[in-house]
Amino acid sequence: MATSWVDKFRYNGLKGGAERQDTEDADQDEITHLKSKAPELKKSASDDEKVLQNFQRRFSDIDKMEIQDCLVRHNWDKEAAMKELDSEYMKLVDKNKAKSTSVSPITVSHNTAKLAHKRPTKAKNSHKYAAINAAQRVETNTPSSPPKRFKRARFADSDDEDESATKRDKVYMSSDSESEDERLAQPSSELAKIRKQVLEFLNEATEMELEAVPNLSKKRVEKILSMRPFSSYEATVKAMKSTSGLTPDILNNVQSFLSSRNIIAKLMTSCDGIVKQMRHQVERLHDKSTMSIRQQPSILSSHLKLAPHQLIGVNWMSLLHEKKLNGILADEMGLGKTIQVVAFLAHLLEKNIQGPHLIVVPSSTLDNWHREFTTWCPTLKVVIYSGPQEDRKILRLDTVNNRISFNVIITTYNTLSSTPEDRGFFKKMQFTYAVFDEAHMLKNMMTQRYQSLMQINSNYKMMLTGTPLQNNLIELMSLLTFTMPNLFANKRDHMTSLFKGAKAGGDGDSARNKFERERINQAKSIMQPFVLRRLKSDVLNNLPTKHDVTEHVPLTEPQQKLYKKLVTSFKKTKVERREDDVNSEGSVLMQLRKAANHPLLMRTFYDDKKLARMAKIICKQRSHRDSSVECVIEDMEVMSDFELNALCGEFGECLDEFLLPDTLILDSGKFKHLQSLIKEHLEKKNRILIFSQFTMVLDIVEKFLHILKYNYLRIDGSTPVSDRQDMIDMFSNDETIPIFLLSTKACGLGINLTAANVVILHDIDFNPYNDKQAEDRCHRIGQTREVHIHRLVAKGTIEEAMHSIAQEKLKLEKRVTAEEDQNEEKVTMMKLLKQALAENLD
Repeated sequence: MATSWVDKFRYNGLKGGAERQDTEDADQDEITHLKSKAPELKKSASDDEKVLQNFQRRFSDIDKMEIQDCLVRHNWDKEAAMKELDSEYMKLVDKNKAKSTSVSPITVSHNTAKLAHKRPTKAKNSHKYAAINAAQRVETNTPSSPPKRFKRARFADSDDEDESATKRDKVYMSSDSESEDERLAQPSSELAKIRKQVLEFLNEATEMELEAVPNLSKKRVEKILSMRPFSSYEATVKAMKSTSGLTPDILNNVQSFLSSRNIIAKLMTSCDGIVKQMRHQVERLHDKSTMSIRQQPSILSSHLKLAPHQLIGVNWMSLLHEKKLNGILADEMGLGKTIQVVAFLAHLLEKNIQGPHLIVVPSSTLDNWHREFTTWCPTLKVVIYSGPQEDRKILRLDTVNNRISFNVIITTYNTLSSTPEDRGFFKKMQFTYAVFDEAHMLKNMMTQRYQSLMQINSNYKMMLTGTPLQNNLIELMSLLTFTMPNLFANKRDHMTSLFKGAKAGGDGDSARNKFERERINQAKSIMQPFVLRRLKSDVLNNLPTKHDVTEHVPLTEPQQKLYKKLVTSFKKTKVERREDDVNSEGSVLMQLRKAANHPLLMRTFYDDKKLARMAKIICKQRSHRDSSVECVIEDMEVMSDFELNALCGEFGECLDEFLLPDTLILDSGKFKHLQSLIKEHLEKKNRILIFSQFTMVLDIVEKFLHILKYNYLRIDGSTPVSDRQDMIDMFSNDETIPIFLLSTKACGLGINLTAANVVILHDIDFNPYNDKQAEDRCHRIGQTREVHIHRLVAKGTIEEAMHSIAQEKLKLEKRVTAEEDQNEEKVTMMKLLKQALAENLD
């Protein structure tokens, strides 16, 4: 039975404007569209945000989300919320006093303190959790301390002395001129040393290094560079005072910046001891005679067997567990990271470590995780925290009242922070392990989501990712903080001050300053034992061959004319665009990409005359009799040909004469090539996955398949999560469905489609790892046939430049300690645009 074409176009009646479907596909369960929510954010950032900020200052040790939830419960009644928070705080102070006479191994982190008294008593293994907590978190309770809100104690190290010295001795004191004159004349030895360092930095730093200093704008940096060299500290102060736009306070900013760099450098050096020990033990894991776990856990299903590399992975996780460290399992996609985690948790259960464990996953992989637990280890009790709010409420109540017990709870990133009740539930829970699948948001410590996930109360944390780590200092330091939070978390302010001025991109390793290059190399070395990454080519000798072909597809003649017309138009209007107008650049690139993929993504068939005739007909319909022809035309002018064709279908017979002929659906260079590819592979009994980044391209492909009478299924970001696994199962079990349409973003992660052995990437991604993840949906464990990858690139278009950049990035993928620089922004959007418009680079 042929699958019918489902029209994805959403029409809102033209009267109030057409509701256009977003061209860029995104999983609505996982992605928050910040642009569309900007007005709401601006509104909440006025009165309510000020109230929240005031409460944060008063209750500085209570988590921001906890304070916000309290305010929401009281409808932002400040007095009522203040009363509740004060009451809870005093209970904690009294409780802290009572315990201060003895040292307890159990630590309650500040963001769970409010609800700690409601938490049910732990199972018989709670003494183990206590020991782990004591090792992971260092806190002190001082009997003589005043009854203030208690703070988490800082990790003791020698950097504290540097920090306090910096606060005592500012290089420049502007508040008292006489005092400053005296300090200039007779500085202390420590102050003289700091001033010398500041002076050397101002004289020797590169432009990029200077721009990384807080509050040093590009204009300020240019002035400083023009004034160099500075002969002495005194001359520098004088020059700063006498130059417009500069002040001597810049010296303090430089001092603070250098202090942060020094503290981070010392901190990383202090890791050497544990790293050397761990590196040696990790290397021994490859020798089976030295493994602590030589057989897979006995409670795993007897008819299933772990692959050798998976058993090594379980041993590696066990080693980190013994050392009380977090880790990052970064195996290439398709090597069974999910199964390794299931086996490791089974191993813990055999050691009577029952959990509970938390697993946070993308929506698209939720059902797959549940299935792997059921298949591999039915002994582990697993619950799914997802679905309607009422279902989640019942599960929360059952858990709090001990009416349900489980070893593992699985939820999604979106559900984890969906409502105040969801957030409160997970803050109350104490987990043994928190596992984050496809945890890309944990690679940037500057984000709110990173902070939220790091505050989950777990003794250990494990990150899963299929992409290699980048030569990016922010990412590497974020991951160091993840693996050793008790060492790095207290220095977050210093790391933040370093990264605030960091520029994204650059022109490769030469553009990085010496400090950044040294820290990147040091961070990669430190990370090595805590990151396990294996490639399929290294561990799967029996995996079928993957044939990867990039096909440069010529445009059709009408498509070529359209593309050249766009290029000419953009060249003419280039002068009107600001050089740094990123939004303008992005818009131009998107238009060029649309023209390269299919002409129907633009408006060429429906000219102004057709729109005028259509508008008159529409305004005669009962639903639009009150609409003006001019308003209807205005709404239609911004639509593409394909959207306008869908609009004609909405109105039925009255607009039938304006429907696109099938020949225009098929008239694209890629579709002509796609037609022959599909025919060739179906004749060989192969089954096909077709990926696109754009939902509207998938819409057109659907129409294309409908014309050619092929059966197919489709999943994109709008497909309900509850339906996705059923559709995957249907495709796997029904060979009469030869084609599966998939969104690269929504379906590139965590799903298993080994029933197919052909992947066609209709359009490529800026990030080549997104495409690689899509490829590996079928080239993974379980595949028995040779896999064919077809990457379609429109010849002579912007896509060739994109592909060139992607190949450059992929060449640099080796291991976590890759020697070469992997600069994701090596070719900026502006350069890419210039290349697309066939201009010479400056």
